[in-house]
Amino acid sequence: MKVSQQLTLLVGGLAVALVGIGIFGLQGKRTTLESLHTVYEDRAVPLRQLSAIADEYASNIIDTSHKVSNGNIGWAEARNKVAEARETIRLTLEAYLGTAMDEAEEHILAELRPQLREADAAVDRLQAILRREDGAALEAFNADELYQRIDPAYEVFGRLMQVQLDMIEAEHLNGTQEYAQMRLAFIATLAVILLLGILLACISSPASVAAWAPSRGVSPRSPIGSPTTT
Repeated sequence: MKVSQQLTLLVGGLAVALVGIGIFGLQGKRTTLESLHTVYEDRAVPLRQLSAIADEYASNIIDTSHKVSNGNIGWAEARNKVAEARETIRLTLEAYLGTAMDEAEEHILAELRPQLREADAAVDRLQAILRREDGAALEAFNADELYQRIDPAYEVFGRLMQVQLDMIEAEHLNGTQEYAQMRLAFIATLAVILLLGILLACISSPASVAAWAPSRGVSPRSPIGSPTTT
């Protein structure tokens, strides 16, 4: 094979390797963006929604019931807080149920639905007491129903949040493994490019041409491939 042909093959090989690195890098970026999108849309957003629901139960329903019973806030303020909390819970829960869910979440949601009905019924009774401004009934409700009816649902929301955290961790581990594979392939590609570069330098060096020329009847000072003249 002529030197010019060998050079052409090596240059072509280098070009293909460089294009491969570019495509490889773009593919890696796309995979990373898709993983981030999945983590944000399917895990981070639901986690924030579940946290908001749990906070509404804890801060604006349970705490409000105790505060009005202790005289820290008035009846009207308590009614407003509980009503706002219920509306926020309803809207946020609807948004959460519209997100992508896996089998583990579906299983926990099946447990949550009857507990949510119990919690809603308890909040209905709380609102009725607040409308009547019945202090004795409120004290009895706080002692006998508040935690017993709402805590089970609150705990299930905690389990759903843990599912989101577990899935985020799984995505992180998967991304770490993909990165390790991509790094290995990238290093291998760079090694091939380096080897091709070394071969190209060796073939195109003056010493290589001088060694090649006599065996082909070519003068080292003549253009490559031109026969010597006598």
